[in-house]
Amino acid sequence: DEGGPVARILHRLFDASHADHHARPWDGMYMNGHVDTLWVAMVFVPLSFLAPYYTVPLFVATLFACYLFEEWLHYAMHFKHYKNRYFQYVRSHHLYHHSRQGAGLAYGMTSGIWDVVLGTRDRQPGQVSPLSGQGG
Repeated sequence: DEGGPVARILHRLFDASHADHHARPWDGMYMNGHVDTLWVAMVFVPLSFLAPYYTVPLFVATLFACYLFEEWLHYAMHFKHYKNRYFQYVRSHHLYHHSRQGAGLAYGMTSGIWDVVLGTRDRQPGQVSPLSGQGG
């Protein structure tokens, strides 16, 4: 195993469910964010209350709220068909992630920021963007 102890723990908790999701992308039972997230919450939420409520507990609550929103959006990308142009763009970006060509790319759910940082962007600058028809 590469990485430190935190990387190994995160790999053990989340990568198996991500692989299951890729094996069955249209089965809602294989979306992320269920039992594996509960174990993380059971550790971090109580520990967060060792700090003043307006610091670490607020940060942990915000983190879980953002994760909940991300999982709702992930579900919507698989099972909803909103007409909003931005939603259509991020949905096509995510569905590319599920394709054979994009399996190791396009991890960003709501934007491509982390894909730029991590080098997993699905297209190079200058290629056509599905949203605008212009260079990306």
